Order: sequence, then C-alpha cells, then structure tokens
Amino acid sequence: MVKNSFIPSAALILALAAAPPSSAQEAGKGGAAPASALRLSRKAPVVYERQLKALLTPAEKVLARRGDFETNGADGVILLDETLIHSEPDGRRVLVYHRMFQALNESGARMTAEDTFSFRTLDQRIHLAEAQSLPPEGSAVEVEDGSVIMESPQHDAADSVYGDRGQMRIIFPAVKPGTVTRMVVVIEEFDERIPGHFSTWESWGAFWPTRHARTVLHLPEDMEARLRETRLGAGVPEPVKSSAAPGWRTWTYDKHRIKPDRAEHGRPPKSQSGPAVFLTTLPDWETFGDWYRALLRERAEVTEEMAALAREWTRAAGTDEEKAAAILGHVARDIRYTGLEFGLGALQPRAPVEVWKSAFGDCKDKSNLAALLLRSLGIEAHLALIQTEHLGRVERRSPDSRHFNHAIVALRTAQGWQFTDPTLRHVTPGMLAPSSSGRDTLIVKPDCIEWARTPVFEGGLVHYHVDAERAEDGSTEGWLECRAGGFYMATDRAYHENMSREEWKRDAQQTLAGLLPGAQIIDLDTDRSAPDVLWRAYFSQPGRASGGDERVPASFPAGEPVMLSMGQDETRETTRFLWPITWRVTSAVRLPAGWTAAETPPPFDLHTEAYEVEARWEPGSGLLRTFYEGRVPRGDLTPAAHQVVWRGAQSLDAWLQRPLWLARSGETPPAPSPEAAITLGKFPLMPTGEGQLALVDRRYPENGNLDLRRAALRKVLEFFPDDPVTVFNTRTRLATADWEQDKHAEAEKALREILAAPSPKITPEILAWGRYLRALVLMDLKQHEEAARTFEGLAGDTTLSAYRRAWAGFQLSRARAELDQKEGALAAARAGLLLEQAESTPPLLARAAMHLLELDRQQELPPLLASLIERGEDLSVPALTALAQLVAGLHEDGKSAQAATLLDILEKLDFINEGFARALAEAGNALRGGAVAAALQKDLQAWLEAR
Repeated sequence: MVKNSFIPSAALILALAAAPPSSAQEAGKGGAAPASALRLSRKAPVVYERQLKALLTPAEKVLARRGDFETNGADGVILLDETLIHSEPDGRRVLVYHRMFQALNESGARMTAEDTFSFRTLDQRIHLAEAQSLPPEGSAVEVEDGSVIMESPQHDAADSVYGDRGQMRIIFPAVKPGTVTRMVVVIEEFDERIPGHFSTWESWGAFWPTRHARTVLHLPEDMEARLRETRLGAGVPEPVKSSAAPGWRTWTYDKHRIKPDRAEHGRPPKSQSGPAVFLTTLPDWETFGDWYRALLRERAEVTEEMAALAREWTRAAGTDEEKAAAILGHVARDIRYTGLEFGLGALQPRAPVEVWKSAFGDCKDKSNLAALLLRSLGIEAHLALIQTEHLGRVERRSPDSRHFNHAIVALRTAQGWQFTDPTLRHVTPGMLAPSSSGRDTLIVKPDCIEWARTPVFEGGLVHYHVDAERAEDGSTEGWLECRAGGFYMATDRAYHENMSREEWKRDAQQTLAGLLPGAQIIDLDTDRSAPDVLWRAYFSQPGRASGGDERVPASFPAGEPVMLSMGQDETRETTRFLWPITWRVTSAVRLPAGWTAAETPPPFDLHTEAYEVEARWEPGSGLLRTFYEGRVPRGDLTPAAHQVVWRGAQSLDAWLQRPLWLARSGETPPAPSPEAAITLGKFPLMPTGEGQLALVDRRYPENGNLDLRRAALRKVLEFFPDDPVTVFNTRTRLATADWEQDKHAEAEKALREILAAPSPKITPEILAWGRYLRALVLMDLKQHEEAARTFEGLAGDTTLSAYRRAWAGFQLSRARAELDQKEGALAAARAGLLLEQAESTPPLLARAAMHLLELDRQQELPPLLASLIERGEDLSVPALTALAQLVAGLHEDGKSAQAATLLDILEKLDFINEGFARALAEAGNALRGGAVAAALQKDLQAWLEAR
C-alpha cells in the first residue's frame, strides 16, 4: 500500500542544509551564471583568497588531534566539519565547506572514498579549492582533475524533480583504514535571496562521532547588528563574536567531541529537534510576507480565457463548495505534478498562463493557479506554505523561507479555513496528506499574512477482503479485493494510473504474498465500477496437506502490509512520525465437505495509545471467517510509547504464528477451549510487565472470575514473552489460579517446572516467592515433610528479606504442627517473631501462644508478651488484639481451659490500649457467657434426669 502518490516538493527550500553560499565580488548583481557551470573549477573567487581562507582551521592542527577521543567502534570519525558563510551587504553569499574525515576500518574507507556537493547551476558556481588524501604514513596525495566528476543528479530525474541542480563528485585516491580525506569546496551565488537580508541555520550531530564542528559567519557590520539568534534544543554552543577586516564581523560556533547520533528510522530532522541555531536579519514574519507577496504579485495574472474556462467548469455548480470542488479537481487532474526547481523557481511560482499551457507544475504552481482561479469566481483563496517533513515544526521565532517545503491552497468557508493539496490527483476539497495535517501553515494573502493550523488527519481505511474456497489438499483459490477511502483511495488511484498492467500486477502480488504467503495472482481485475474498489485479484495458494491428514493447520490472513513496522530495536531516542491509518482484513473461506475447525486460538487484542489491533478467528459451519483490524490513530510515536508498541508488535507476530487446526468431522472435534470463548475486551498494553500484572490483579483479582484472570495472564505472556521476570511472575499466578480451584496437583507441577531452570534475571527474592508458593501447595497435598524443608530453608536464608523469612517461619510452624512436632513448631514461631515484621507478627504470636499452652509452658508467655510490648505499639497492638480474639477461638474449639489461661495472662498485662481493651472485654464476656451456659445446661440435664 503506497502512502502517498506525490513526492514532497523542494519548493521554497534550498537544497543544502544551510543555504548555499554566494558572493563573488567579481560577479555583478543579477549576472548570469557561466555556461560552463558543469565544468570543474579549481580557482576559488577573490573573496575566498583575500578574506575567508585565513579563517579556516589549519589542517595540521586537525591532524594533531587524531585519536584523542573515544570513537566507540565507529567506522570512521569526522575530524573537522567546518562551514564559513560570507554575505555581501546586498545578501549575496559565499559558502566554504572544509571537511576532514578519517576512515577507521574497511567500511569507513569505502564510505570516505567519495564525497558529493550539490549546487544550483543557474545562479551558483562551485569551486574545488583543495582536495587530497592523507595516508597514515607518507605524503598527501592530491585529487586530480580527472577524479572530479561534474554531473546532474540522477536521483532527481528518477523522482520527477527537474531543476538546475548540479553535482560535484570527488573520488579520493589511495583510501584505506587510517586515511584522512580532506576537501575545501567553495560555492558562490550570483543573486541574493531576500535583498539586504541574511538568514541561515546550523545544527550539530552526525552518525559518526565528530571531533570538531565549527561554523563561522562573516558579515558586514550593519548586517551583523541586525542579526537575531534563535536556539532549539540543548547543546548549542555560544558564539564568539569578533571583528575581522575593517567593516566586517565574525560569529564563530565551536563544538568538540560530539557523540554520534543513534541511527533510527523516522528520526526527526535537526531543524525540528535540535541542537540547532536559526539566524536571521528579518525582524518579523510580516517582512518575510512583504518579500514573498512581491514574488506572488509577479505571478498573479489570470487571462480572460482562463477565467472563462473557470466559469465553464463551474456552470452547473450551485454553491461555492461545488465551485471549489470543480476548480480544485481540474487543477489536480489536468496539471501534471512535477517538481521544478530552477533558480527562483524553487521559491516563486511560474506564471499561471505558462502553467496552464504546459499542463505541468509543482506544488506552488498548482496551488497558486487554483487560488487565482477561485478568486476569479469571487471565492477567497490563497497559497499557503507548510512544512511536510516529520511533524512539520516551524520555528516561528525566526522568520525564513527555509522552514517551508510545500505549498497548498487555503480556501475561506463559513466554518473557517479549508486546506486542500492540489498535487493529489484525485483530491476533494479539504483533502490533505497526513504529512500536511495537524501543523502550522502560513497563508499568504495579497495584503498580509496569517498563521493557521491544518486539521488533524483522522486516518483513512484500507480494507482487504478474501473470498475463497479451500480444497481437500489444503490449497485455496479465490479473490482478494482491495478497497480504500479518502486520502488513501485518491493517492492509490493516482499511483496505479501510472503503471502498466504488469507493473500493477507485480505490485498487487507483493500485497497478496504479505497477507497469504505462497499465494500467486492468476489474474487482476482493475475495473473500478465500485467507487471504493481499487482492484481485485484471483489467486491460488498451494496447500500443505498430504490428502490423508486428519488434522491440518490454517494460517491467519494478515502480515506486513497491514502491520505497523516497528524495526528491531525495543527502544528509541526520538519521536517518530506516523501515518494514521486503519487496516482491515476480512476473509470467508469455504471448507471442503467433512472438515471443521477443531482447535481455535483465542482472540488477539492490543490497545496502546499509538497502535491498536483486534484479530480473531470466526469458524462456522463449513465456513472459516477471520477478522483483523489494525489502527494507527495518531501521527506521532514518542520514545516512551515506542517501547510499549514494540512489545505489542512482537506479541502480534507471535500470535499470527499460531494456526487454527482443522479436522475431518469424522473424528469428533473437541469442544472449543474455555480460553477461546473468553473475551477480555479492551486490555491495554502497559509500558512494563510489572504494570501489566498490576492491571491484571486490579481488574481480575484472585477472588474474582478465575477464567478471566487466566485469560488476562496468558495475554501478559503474549505481551512480554522475552521478559523473564514477568514470565516467572505470570506463570506463578497461573499456577496459583489452579491452586485456588483445588487443582493442587496441576498447580504443584506447574510451580515445579517454573522453579526447575529459572533465568539468571530472576532475583533470589522472586525465586523465594515461587518456592514459598509451591510449599503452600505441598501442604494442601499433605506432603508436609517436603513443605517443611522448603519453609525451613527460606526462613534461615539471611540473604532474603525479613518479610519473606518471617512468613516462611509462620508456615514452617504450621508444617511442623501437622507433623506433630510441637517443639519445632514453637521454635519456628518464636524465630519468626524476632524478625519484627508488622504483618506476620500477629499470626506468629498466636501460634507461639497456642503451642506454649499445648506444651503446658504458659509461664513463658508473659515475658514473651512483655518483650513484644517493649518493641512499640506498631507491633504490639495488632498482635495483642489478635491474641485476645484467639481466646474465643480456643473456647469454641473446646479448649476452654487454654482459653481461660490465656485470658488470665492477657488481663494481667501492664498494657493500656483502647482497641486491645475492647477485644479483651469481648473475649472475657464470651468465655464467661459460655461458662454460665454450660452450668445451666448441666443443671437442666440433672433436673430432667430426676423426673
């Protein structure tokens, strides 16, 4: 699926990151470029020799710094990245690029063996002042004229961008690991951009480490006095300002030892993320608007013939909306979109009559023509400038044309501005690409400018439907239909219109193979009788069955064409731009007689803020249906969200590998597994496994619906299959769910398997929790000896937390009591009390008291309680209150003598606490009330016997 059928125009932006230079003192203002623009020049202009060359960093100084900072295994290092920008008072400039790269291995040598510089042939001239290879040993080897190739960039023609671009390609000799390549390139301009003004921007950072980055501005004093600096991001060095020759000033930015940028797909440009500095003498955007309006006024004439044609196109239109649709549609379809970047053509539209007669134009040509035709009908419309790269951030604090790379149409409606991109061949009013949506745009009106913001792109639908029949041998034949709507329909239609039938078939085959591996297109139907159908393909997919199999797998029809590509890295440093979209895949496959779904995987659900997926099998009688929907609801993916979405994508990949099993109906297929029938609904993916388990425990607690809890826990395993801690904690929870349902043997087996070979990432504390759980299950299995050994090991392990050891002591006391080891049970309880854990102290004290009473050693209880009271109320109050409540429990169990002894000990304590006193009173009342009732019962029995 191609996202966009248009190539973002380079209109309104110069080819180089910092606008190419200009100045040549011997060139007159507005002078034509030499006809030999693509002929090599080794003689730099006078201004370079007289003023700029001395400002360059000496090569010897750069070479002396080799190896004095860490390169961390990079293929090479940028020893020097130096740019000098000189401006004449009228705004003409000269740029000097001084670069020195060192190859550190064979790969680096291949990368530094050539370098290229682009320039404009109509109003610029390029000179190679110096170029040489500096080997690790020996003398410099100069680059000969025959190793410098002057050419037109081949990629421009391939991308349908036509302009006055030239390219100088330098081939360095004798490059090997350790070699330094050095070049000094000078580009001079013959025309100023904005008369009397200067603007540029500079950034720092590259994919190789940089030893020294240096930018020098060389400006007339009065221009320097008007220069304003705007910084973006951290790491912008402070400029050193100084005087040069009389009447000239320099600003120098130096930065050393710059670490390389991490290579990331969709990394934002430095102009939107920084570190970057923007420099301009333009005081405000209105000044910029005055200059650009002047360019548009020269291209604002619509002939009477063209105006008449606009009236003819809109003759049947009853409303301004219908008129706008007609004009925009004709300009979009009748004017072929082609990038044009000749001289000021990179900034100024061509004349409307020229655009119309030639029937081709770039974004500013088409937008300007559409706006003028609409205004000829009395409809307010204007050209608007926008940035389509990444998130489209415009540095509004620093006026400059470099912030824009595209032009669209702004049309005034009753609801406000409506924006349309006439470079989209099948555009409708209000249609924009995602790369033009949700971003600032500058509307250039005849008398002023206005900032506005384009609407957020909601994401269009691309729907694939499979209607097929499966044969006995497992092969499948049928139709794959592709439907789309809105922007994706418009751009795909234009994309396919430029293809031959065979090219279209090859393109559709890639999509088919991504959804149904191994399938081949037999024929392609491109009839567009249905407005939302792009194409239909009849396909055949070979089977994997032998013909005699009783059970065969079926694969889910979804794959790369309908999934968000997340790459190999779980983390990233920068925000990524996304194209909002909804992919849907539905299928209906008729099964051969006698076959039915035997084992159906559970549904898949992924819910994150940037990516949502629903996928499920829907087997029926003789028919196998599937439903898949993947949604990218927003246009940005932050680094924090990336990690969550990446894990979700891994989980989806794993789910898609699970087949549905088909079986002959002769063998009775098992009933669908409970897990397949359980639907969790929206179960969002959390950033961490710990958070995901916290969500499970909150939504589906242990005392709730255990089937839902199991399904949620299995989903956690899908989300975090490579997180050993999460997997361990999830599997122990699943075993605990079996235990809760009295499936003791299953729970013990699961826990034993979990504990058999734990990952090194499982901490001793987490591992102890798993051993503790298994010992609890062993208690219910009456395997008290093994349980006691486990609890004893945990209680005595001083590397564990006091919390875990205290609870292990409590359970050890229980286990020994079951083994009729009362002395051991008492010892375990007393040892646990010494750990002074608030949560486990009450039950530990209760066990200690109970065993002392059973052993007729109640005299040891008062000093034990006194020592507890000395440790403070946080421990003593809950423990003594629980002990008071034990009195009633002992009495109810028929241990009235022990209950009375315990009550007597508690009542004699020198301890004052309202809660304890209340519990003690209730215990006394219960015990005494029980004694009265027993006496009355005895008297009644005697009276009845006497009669």
